[in-house]
Amino acid sequence: MTLVSLPSEIWLYIYREATWYSSPLVAAHSEHMSHRLAWEPLPDPQHFLREMRSFVLVCRLWNRLANELLYENITVPVDARFSALHAALAQPEVAARVRTIRLSTSRLDYNVAILMLCARAQVIYQPDISPSLRAKDGAKEPILSAFSCLKHVYWTESFLTSPLLRLLLQAAPHLQHLFLTPSHAQKSSPQDQLDLPPIPTLRRLACPGFANRSVPYIFKLDLEHLTRLSCSPSHLILPDFPTLPALETLELFGTRQSIQFPVIFARCPSLRELFYDIFNLLEPPTALSREDALTRLHLYFRPNVLTDWGPVDEHLGALLAPQFPRIERVILEGMWKHVVDDTRFVRFRDGLRSKGSRIECPEGVEL
Repeated sequence: MTLVSLPSEIWLYIYREATWYSSPLVAAHSEHMSHRLAWEPLPDPQHFLREMRSFVLVCRLWNRLANELLYENITVPVDARFSALHAALAQPEVAARVRTIRLSTSRLDYNVAILMLCARAQVIYQPDISPSLRAKDGAKEPILSAFSCLKHVYWTESFLTSPLLRLLLQAAPHLQHLFLTPSHAQKSSPQDQLDLPPIPTLRRLACPGFANRSVPYIFKLDLEHLTRLSCSPSHLILPDFPTLPALETLELFGTRQSIQFPVIFARCPSLRELFYDIFNLLEPPTALSREDALTRLHLYFRPNVLTDWGPVDEHLGALLAPQFPRIERVILEGMWKHVVDDTRFVRFRDGLRSKGSRIECPEGVEL
């Protein structure tokens, strides 16, 4: 068999393997925890498009096959390229290839026009809008067809983009993942925020960056079947924060707050995996409990050089206390090299091992 005679499916597989790290579609389906993901949830598809265009230029065969993937991750342009993209997507066979859409930050009408053509999209991302964007008087509410394949929505909330989000959620009967973050360009008050429509299929929710006074409308959703949540540590102590009986994974984003294990265990009785930054204060559990519940603890640490061992002593030391349940795996995320190489780290490593815990780096290598 020659290279030219390889089946198309194999070539497409090779292209995907060569571009997986820049693909927004791959990132949306990833279960990897990263502190960066709270603020950069999806990679810019321009990196993916540059790599795909390099395949297109190799030969006719690669041009034909790579074009199959060029429309998989699209960005809504605001210049002369919009007309060309809109014309291409007006062909149903081309629009059917679209899997992720990164919406424009300055032309909401362009966003609607593209959405109306791409009903098979699986991932939709609305970045923060331009500070100069203004609402248009008399703009009609669009009518969206059903987005039966849509599973992931990443949305920067503002009073200008909220109406389209609500329409999109109503048109997505199988949505599983909703990522919300507040706009920094268009400030809004809680009175400007509209209630979210019911999302019975929701399994994953993220709302990092919201002030406490702005999140109650999010927690009005039916979260009985939620299995993964990303939020601020301060959200958990709000009076309106619900008990989450099915939650297995909790990612707490933010620093200089309080990680309150008694509250976490009470709110999340089925919790198996927890992620947080050690530059938070810690309130450990007060009694032996949940021996077989929490099994994976991800501790995030950012600086290259540690000048104050206080956070390390507090968080790793708490794990050695008798009242702290045994954690099967303690995973050190971020920049721990200077800590791990220090002789003071040995007592934590040996203490966790003697307690039956495995301490490791994100790649799964035991320390």
